Amino acid sequence: MLDRSLRDKGLGKGVRQGRIWAYVRDQRPWAGASPPGAVYRFAPDWKEEHVLDHLADARGILQADGYKGYAKLYAPEPGGNPRLREAACWAQRVTIDNQIRGLVVVFGVRLPRALPPAFKDAALAVSDGVPGFHAALCGLFAAREAILTAVTAIDGDIKKMTRRSKVCQRLMTVPGVGPITALAFAAAIDDPQRFRKSRDVGAYLGLVPQRHRSGGVDYSGSISKRGDVKVRTLLYEAANVMLTRYSAPLKLKSWALAIAARSTMRKARVALARSLAVILHAIMRDQTNFKAA
Repeated sequence: MLDRSLRDKGLGKGVRQGRIWAYVRDQRPWAGASPPGAVYRFAPDWKEEHVLDHLADARGILQADGYKGYAKLYAPEPGGNPRLREAACWAQRVTIDNQIRGLVVVFGVRLPRALPPAFKDAALAVSDGVPGFHAALCGLFAAREAILTAVTAIDGDIKKMTRRSKVCQRLMTVPGVGPITALAFAAAIDDPQRFRKSRDVGAYLGLVPQRHRSGGVDYSGSISKRGDVKVRTLLYEAANVMLTRYSAPLKLKSWALAIAARSTMRKARVALARSLAVILHAIMRDQTNFKAA
């Protein structure tokens, strides 16, 4: 922002510091009636009062950076439930778990990878008699419990979204596709009529091989990895679930396992993820459920 009143103070044409807050809303994953939108608000400083005013009427799930001004938005209302839930809770829980492991390993205690409920007692037993260490662990455990509570609430919200969305219900009839994958795929595709053919979705999500041509050289390389990284990762995980956990006979699974037998399991997962993208788009376009063959 230019402020010409400062031009005589050695600042050229004059400069005024400020902050532009950017807010994006998208209700498509749970079939909301409002279209996506973006709003930009200017504020002269970084005070938290601005973000509290901007989001005074907002409700739902909020994904934001680590600015401390957002903390009050996640506080419970008089009814006991917060208006906004933080989307980054799970990553924070993993960080806290690793911090607890790093603290107790110094005293010769190695916590298991999957932390059972009893691991808290084992960790606190190590800190007995060390005042500063015990206080630090108690603070980490309090933060961990708060995050787990928020994660449970967010999981409940996601399940409610999928129950209200007929599109997500249809997508979840595919083996290996859960609520998060269905919501992410529906949001990424938005309108299935954007794609002339279902197989075009594989290229849109970066799941097709790159083609290298130059003179007499013509060969296929690794996948392009274009498009939405999160959706591509979720499809890859859904393919892995189908290959490793789905026990019922399925031609799609047999086809992928045949690829793994003559190549690698990784290539089989990528090929199956690409096929899942094609199938999920066809389900959205035709408004049908998955039929196992």
